[in-house]
Amino acid sequence: MMLRRTPLAAAAALAALLLLPFVDHAAAQKTATVGIVGAGFAGIRAASILQAAGVDYIVLEASDRVGGRVRQTEILPYGGANLGPNKEFVELGANWVQGLTGNPIYDLVKTCGLNGTPQNWDSVITFDEAGKPLPDNKIPWRQFDTAMKCAASTVKQAIESNAYGDLDVRAAYRVCGWNPVKPIDYAVEWYSVNFEWSETAEMISSRFTQPDNVYSDFEDADIFANQQTELGLAKLVTCLASRSNVTSNKIKLNTKVTSFAITNQDKVTVKTTGDTYTFDYVINTMPIGHLQRNLDTLFPTSLITPAKRAALMQFRMGTYTKIFLKFESTFWDPTTQFILQAPNNGASNTLLWQSLNPSSGGFLPGSNILFMTASLTDVMAASIENLSDEQILQNMIQRLQQIYPQANTTSPYRLIGYVIPRWYTNDLFGGSFTNWPAGMGLDAYELWRAPVGTPDSLARPGKILFSGEAACRRMNGYMSGGYGAGERSANQILKALGKFAGDPDENICERKLTSNGKPLGNKARGSGRAV
Repeated sequence: MMLRRTPLAAAAALAALLLLPFVDHAAAQKTATVGIVGAGFAGIRAASILQAAGVDYIVLEASDRVGGRVRQTEILPYGGANLGPNKEFVELGANWVQGLTGNPIYDLVKTCGLNGTPQNWDSVITFDEAGKPLPDNKIPWRQFDTAMKCAASTVKQAIESNAYGDLDVRAAYRVCGWNPVKPIDYAVEWYSVNFEWSETAEMISSRFTQPDNVYSDFEDADIFANQQTELGLAKLVTCLASRSNVTSNKIKLNTKVTSFAITNQDKVTVKTTGDTYTFDYVINTMPIGHLQRNLDTLFPTSLITPAKRAALMQFRMGTYTKIFLKFESTFWDPTTQFILQAPNNGASNTLLWQSLNPSSGGFLPGSNILFMTASLTDVMAASIENLSDEQILQNMIQRLQQIYPQANTTSPYRLIGYVIPRWYTNDLFGGSFTNWPAGMGLDAYELWRAPVGTPDSLARPGKILFSGEAACRRMNGYMSGGYGAGERSANQILKALGKFAGDPDENICERKLTSNGKPLGNKARGSGRAV
């Protein structure tokens, strides 16, 4: 599906603004009213609001591009294969826009133009642990769906009425009659739970994830982005910057922040790998995985109390791994979008394959690309990412051959290209996106994301505000969460400066602001959250 594109003039302005190489006009400026750490959705949304209000700011970005955990790369050749002159690009991070009408990210899709295809979650073929395809009447889809809806409604109502405390999602499903035993049971659960939250049901809070707010607050639908030009999905971030007049002289790339401090003059000093900056306020959008690994060097102990430190360490960063395999030709069912492979060695090794050239159209026709999705805990992610590319590829091929023996044998079924992301071992990220862990209450959540430096009231917020998708209470883990958190943080600062008369919490992160009129309120899965 081709969604509406911007006029040529806007596209040219976008390219001039943020396509690499980036002209570093911000080099000379070292002071501003607001410093923004990170140029993903949260950072650029915050910048757009400050720009509109006439407040001076500088964006400090550690990587070489705008977009944060939204980034694209090209398929690499394997085994000396010649992939030809036409490059094919895939998304390392977020791939889906979840929740459409009412979602500000979907508004960007429509106004900026993005190639995308509606996802059909029912287009799935399932294999058992022995590699045999199963008919639908042998798969407990209906039983799981019943339990999922019960957890999102009946159990959620009981939790909110304080009939009992928070439950993990596993316990909530058990209350509703779902008790997985067989490998196929775990595969069905994986398709709805691990695929969405990148962690197991035991780790996830039922109170704060059921139902999934991106599907109850916004239209219950998804699109899969398959943009082959203009930075991929990150085009939405650069377009937001372009249309908000957030220009390159305000963004400093390749500038990694190493520490924060508060001076006696009530200023924030931010040290980077090359310079020191001074601000009145800072919006820190660093991924929580990076904060957890580097908190003690980033902040003096006087700013981070033991209780705040413990709360921040409790929040979870999942790792959503997509491994792309390009073959000479297609050997899987061309009519199917998803291939679900039940675990053959414990519940944790369920695999999901997705075809990027189904005969139903859309996606990347003729690409002969399958990609495998695995949701990994930190220990599993570290063990896999520390393997070589060749070791990972051989493991993937062995699993694939259990259901398609011809994979990577002789021509025309040889592997000729691949992409392997490594989110967990990348210190800038420490994972893909956040999850609300079971047992973590709202008080602990508010404690970790509370500003530091001065009293954290809306009238005078702390000097350093914690933002990014993790700080979006209702939609942490999603692109919309990053967008909403950046908006909230910017408006908190504008409130302190006397430039915002409203309530910063009148925001998708804190309130249900449904505009589509069709919230279903019981969906608990989508796919591909904001890695």
